This record gives sequence, structure tokens and C-alpha cells, in this order.
Amino acid sequence: MNLVESIAIWTGVSLCAGAALLAVARLLSREADHERCIQVLLGASSLVLGLVLLFRGMHQGHFPAFGRFEAVTFYAVATMIVYVTVAWRHGVQGVSAFVAPYALLLLLSGVSAAGACQELDLGGHLAWLGVHAGTAFVSYALCTLSAMLALVYLIQDQNLKRKNFGLVFERLPSLEALDHLMSRQIGAAFFMLTISLISAVHLVRLRGIGLDWLRDPKTVATLVTWGLYAVLMHMRTSARRHGKGLALVTVLGLGLVLFSFLGIRLISDSLHNTVLSIADGPP
Repeated sequence: MNLVESIAIWTGVSLCAGAALLAVARLLSREADHERCIQVLLGASSLVLGLVLLFRGMHQGHFPAFGRFEAVTFYAVATMIVYVTVAWRHGVQGVSAFVAPYALLLLLSGVSAAGACQELDLGGHLAWLGVHAGTAFVSYALCTLSAMLALVYLIQDQNLKRKNFGLVFERLPSLEALDHLMSRQIGAAFFMLTISLISAVHLVRLRGIGLDWLRDPKTVATLVTWGLYAVLMHMRTSARRHGKGLALVTVLGLGLVLFSFLGIRLISDSLHNTVLSIADGPP
């Protein structure tokens, strides 16, 4: 990692940190109202870090998502971009106080591995690897945003039940708006996760891997996650199951995403790395 890349990485992290501080301040202070500035900072952080990933990918000759730094940074960048897009289109306010700190934690967890830039033999099929990795990370981002909306929904639900109509209640979106946006992100997340799984199955077929991959811990965790989002898709079509129940299951969905993305490699070896000829990549 050269000096220019190091400066760019820390610039991106600093921009995200600034957005996180402003977002929390906006939620807790009646004087601060910097939502547009928060979105600009998150967008700028995404742009800077996206360029870092782009140049790394050009240098390595493959999709920049297969080392620990690249994978975690790609996830954080995708999350920030998805949030800024939704916030700009739908005027979501206050949710940045949850999204920005989460993205910052992701970035900080990956910075220590920024100096590792190993050459990988991906064994061909780079286009399909790109489709698989790209759709996986976009699905992660959508799962994350839907979970953050669900968390805010639960907070607002408690505020209403306790008749706590203070500053936090005023700063956060209404239950109706949260329910609508959460439902939309769940549908998009399920769609992208399905494409990622289909492309993974195609990669397995191209590489002639046997049925052992079906018993792989990462494969099992990812299929369980997909199954949970299939349940959420059913719940969102039933008016009787909108609201708190949908929100609770959506938060659980983020837990499964994090487990399949980060947790599996900490407790078990995965055939997934053999199938894709990579380490620390998306499921």
C-alpha cells in the first residue's frame, strides 16, 4: 500500500466518521439539522473508497472484493450508497444516526488489513465471479438498511407506547413511512440475494465441484439467510403481519447476514474458499 492509497483510505474513513458524528448530533440536538450534509459526506466517502477499490481491482486484475480489506470496505461502501440513494429519493431522516456509525465500524474493522494486497489465482470465470460478489454485497447493503429501518421502527413503536414524544421521536420517521421503506428494501434484498445464489450455483457447475458444497457451513448459513428473507417476503404481503413482527425478523436477518459473512470463517473452514479460489469473500 503506497502513501497515496493510504491517504485516500483514511480520507474516506474520516468522511464517514464526520457523517457519523453529525448524524448522532442531529438525532440528539434540537439545534443541529445536517441531514443533507450527512448524505454528502457519506456520498463523498463512498466515492473515495470506491476509487480505492477500483484501482486495487485494476492492479490485481480481478473484482476488488476478495481480500478482507476489500470485502469489508465494499460492504460498507455499498451500504452507504444504498442509504444515500434511499434517503435522497424518499426523504428519510434520522436513520443516518444508525447507518453511518455502522458503516464506520465496518471500515475500521477492515483498515488493519489494507496493507495486504495478495495476488490471487481466481481460475477464470471472472465475469461470473463479479456478478456473484457484486450482487452479494448489494444484497448485504439492502439487508443492512432494512434492518436499520426495522430497528428505528421498534424504537418509534416503543416511543408511541410509552407516549415519549421527545426530540428523538420527532427526528425519526413515522411508523408508516418506516414500514413502507422497510418492506421495499426487503424485496430488493431478496431479489439480489437470489441472483447471488443462482450465480454461485452456476460457478459451482462451471468448476465441476461435487455436491459436497451443499454441506459447507457457509453455504448452509447463506441458504438459511435466503430462507429467512423468503419468510419476510411472505410476511410483507400480508397486511396482518406488517409492523413489529416484520421488524423483529428483519433485525434477525441482519444477524444471519453478519454470521454468514464474518462469523463462519472464525469457527469453521469453508469449501466456499475452494470453490471460488478466494479467501474472505462473500457467500
